[in-house]
Amino acid sequence: MNCIRCIYLLLFLNIFTFGWSQRIISKKELSLKSNLNERRESITIVDDKENSFSILIADRKNLHLNKYDDSYTIVEDFVFERPKTRAKNIICAIKKDKNHLLLLDNEKKTFFQLLYFDSSSRTHELKSNSIFDKGEIYLKSFTHNSYIYLLTLKKNTSVINTYKIDALGDITSLNYNFSDEIFYNKNNKIVSLYELLFDTHTIVHKPKLEIIENDLPVSLESACKIRKLYKKDDRFYITLDHNNNFTYIIVLDPNSANSKVLNIEKPQLLYTENKNSSVKSNSYLFEDRLYQIVGESEQMCFFVKTIDSKKLIKQIHLRKNDSILFKNTPIIQDGGYYSKHREMEKTSKFLRKISSGNIGVTVRHHNNLFEITMGGVKTSKGGGFGAPMPMMGGMPMGNGALPMMPMYHNTMWLSYIGYIGSKSTHIKGLFNSSIEHIEGEIHPNIFEQIKEYADELLNKKAETIFSFKEDYIHAYYDSMSRKYILTKFENK
Repeated sequence: MNCIRCIYLLLFLNIFTFGWSQRIISKKELSLKSNLNERRESITIVDDKENSFSILIADRKNLHLNKYDDSYTIVEDFVFERPKTRAKNIICAIKKDKNHLLLLDNEKKTFFQLLYFDSSSRTHELKSNSIFDKGEIYLKSFTHNSYIYLLTLKKNTSVINTYKIDALGDITSLNYNFSDEIFYNKNNKIVSLYELLFDTHTIVHKPKLEIIENDLPVSLESACKIRKLYKKDDRFYITLDHNNNFTYIIVLDPNSANSKVLNIEKPQLLYTENKNSSVKSNSYLFEDRLYQIVGESEQMCFFVKTIDSKKLIKQIHLRKNDSILFKNTPIIQDGGYYSKHREMEKTSKFLRKISSGNIGVTVRHHNNLFEITMGGVKTSKGGGFGAPMPMMGGMPMGNGALPMMPMYHNTMWLSYIGYIGSKSTHIKGLFNSSIEHIEGEIHPNIFEQIKEYADELLNKKAETIFSFKEDYIHAYYDSMSRKYILTKFENK
């Protein structure tokens, strides 16, 4: 048994000798008014211009702000009382100089407020809650280039509004009208954009737009969503994959009212022996190309096209009796009920697995090659995934309330917990810029390496990760030692 443990230890150490190494860079004494059963939240704000970052730690009654310089030394720290407001969730945070701004909302996404504070004067105030009109429905919010963007949609229309908010709380808005565009749903029925962006068949029409960060590892759970938003080249791209015949790409210019809709045709299956099989399709936007996948229980098609010219770069057709010649890993099933990791050999089983749930593809550029993941995820009857999701530390803004799941949009942290909690069946392949298959080994990515480290930690609360100066930072509050600890993963 000891020999086996030694082997596992050597394998574990070997993971960390490739690409990344970690070391603790800060331990800050911090006494939070929390017990072991309560969850807390860390909000990170990186200032690339100042080459610094701030961490806001949400406690039961107070907010703690620690500002770090580029040598990871705390240069500012102060505490202020949490305001009493119905908007209990912190969903976005930005800063400019000494000015900080938080976007808050309630659980139903019907009440919004801005919390402004000045770290030099140590003052704070709640600002207006009338960011958008009552006839608009909240769609998504995120940060981009030191601004908060909030997207809404007029109910039952094809009109999108964007609200751009700076660190002082000043708001500018833009309107994008797509009423002249034709949108088809999965049944080839003409519908409004509202019907595609919201689950209108449910009692409560909730937005389902998934934010994709292409510079991070992306889980198949995220990639398998049929509504995705990408931030690229100072443009916002919304992709919609309800229909099996084509992908809609909605392009928004956040600095003007310019917009357009692209329709990119999806690959068609070569044959259908099983007429009762359900066809699934999806896409993934990466750089100037769209990666599309269509499959059912007996076959799969994969196309790569340029967005503007719609030129076909690559096509792959896979049938159930074919060998998968373009993969660099076994067929892997992660997050199963009885086994967390399984490997299979038959293409037919792979096709059945990925077509029984939601299908998807992800792309990552690494070491001058493209790492492409193809597969699918199976949802449970309760709407979640079979593998339990890690808890996101957080707490409502009000006093005396019970803890709830936080909504802060640190997209790296959300991508991380989605990735490590993934339940999927997939293959991974390496390709050059012409999407020609390249032999080679696929190494653990940064999320997998951080997970190996974080799984060994005890008593961690208010956990988060973020990037700073091309390195990755893992941060958490150790509730036993009462210290807030930062660990840097640096590229060797």
